Amino acid sequence: MAVAEFLRISIMIMHRRIFIFEKSEPTKSVHRFDICISEYCLIEEKDMNLSIYVFPKHKEVADTLVKYEVKRVYDYYNRVFGSYGDNDYFTIIEIKEGYGSQAGDNYILMEEHAFDNNGTDYTHLYHEIGHIWNPNIKLYHEQRSRFFDEAFASYFEVLAIKEFFGEEKAKEKMEKYRQQFIKNVNQNSKNFSIPISEYGRNEMGYNSYTKGPWVLYVLHEIVGDKKFFEIIRVFLKENKKKEVTFKDFEKTCEMISRLNLKNFFGKWLYGIESSSYLCENFSISIMVDMSI
Repeated sequence: MAVAEFLRISIMIMHRRIFIFEKSEPTKSVHRFDICISEYCLIEEKDMNLSIYVFPKHKEVADTLVKYEVKRVYDYYNRVFGSYGDNDYFTIIEIKEGYGSQAGDNYILMEEHAFDNNGTDYTHLYHEIGHIWNPNIKLYHEQRSRFFDEAFASYFEVLAIKEFFGEEKAKEKMEKYRQQFIKNVNQNSKNFSIPISEYGRNEMGYNSYTKGPWVLYVLHEIVGDKKFFEIIRVFLKENKKKEVTFKDFEKTCEMISRLNLKNFFGKWLYGIESSSYLCENFSISIMVDMSI
């Protein structure tokens, strides 16, 4: 669907409810417009202008556990990454399992497992909500690398896990990313030999879900909490409406940290030494020493 200078879509279903979508600038997902049609229950949280459209069978869990998890991770990301912005609403829509969770402008489509797991694990919500803080990626190869959306959202999820459940749980999540990357390498050695900066040209963006967050983890350990969160805040703010590149990210990291990070970026974004670090099960401290 082409996006005009001003987009207005209005849909009436069975004369019972009118949904209006208005936006004065192109959406992040210019190639699609998502429409969900089902028998929904509406759960609202006025404090953050949150609406949750949920299947009736999941109404209770959505009104308690899901709403609680969404609100606390939303507040956490606002605090550490900067304000969500001048948008004044946020919507989560439940969809059938297998359709694929995804984030759009001001909304998230979330599969059923987010509402039907007996309250044992809602961290997948942290990942999808983390996408709301992604920079605006327009250049084709950078976008297809999935680094600036999936690697960021995956590591944001880890940060939220650490905040709410402790460092050991966060380390467990990082280890799961490592093991999945190793599995990918064992299935196809190309996953080892292609650097992240070339993922877009080789349609290998799926590795940004696994190796990608390790880039941010090692960077975080090198620069420390204060500088890391400042890097993310500045990078997201400055690239909210411009085409972002790997060099932009490198420049911001060096400017804020006041460190020479050429070796780090050479091994983690532009080279493949980091693949060895992961596959050989180096500890995070050894990875840091090898990257500075």
